[in-house]
Amino acid sequence: MEHMSAMHQMMSAMDGSMPSGIVHRVLDATSRLAGDFLVVLTSRPVLVVLTALLLLLANAAVLRLLLPKRTSRP
Repeated sequence: MEHMSAMHQMMSAMDGSMPSGIVHRVLDATSRLAGDFLVVLTSRPVLVVLTALLLLLANAAVLRLLLPKRTSRP
């Protein structure tokens, strides 16, 4: 069993220096960053601000449809 852990450690050390190990580290960091970003986006304060902006945009669209356009006369 001790032989397997030494072999595993050696493979892990080699994996970090190989291009596939670098790609794995980059993808791992990117996925952690995306997860953190998703947590921030779904937090209550951010959702409140996004909802308020969406309601303002919807109100502007409805007002634009309801209010007559002003035509400029020369």
